[in-house]
Amino acid sequence: MTFKELSAHFASLRAAFSNLRIVREQIIVDDNFLEARNRFSCDFTDVFTYSPIGPLEPTGEHLGWEVINAFRYHDDGRLAYERVQTDYRGFFTKLGVTTTESAQQGNANANANRSRPHHALSSMRTTRGGADMLH
Repeated sequence: MTFKELSAHFASLRAAFSNLRIVREQIIVDDNFLEARNRFSCDFTDVFTYSPIGPLEPTGEHLGWEVINAFRYHDDGRLAYERVQTDYRGFFTKLGVTTTESAQQGNANANANRSRPHHALSSMRTTRGGADMLH
């Protein structure tokens, strides 16, 4: 992910999630390496446009999720590498998205009760995974 893409992602988060709060709950440093455990919390109040499956309508729900960052720095202090890890399946489930296996059952329920947006998550990675960012 480029810096421009990362900036667009965070702009989309700020636009879609009111009261967005990011807390670095734990930071571990060893030489040129840094690990950080971050807690995000917010209210899903507007369209989330930076979703890999298209725009997602707000649910009005309060959300919370964790992200772990791993950083490696050059000796001069410049960022050399960053890795981000989170539970993407869990995050999108909180946004009202379902996985392909449960989409048919969920769509039947959504048709009966249209009070909450319902999306099928068919092409997303469904295991814990990370996105690499090189600088």
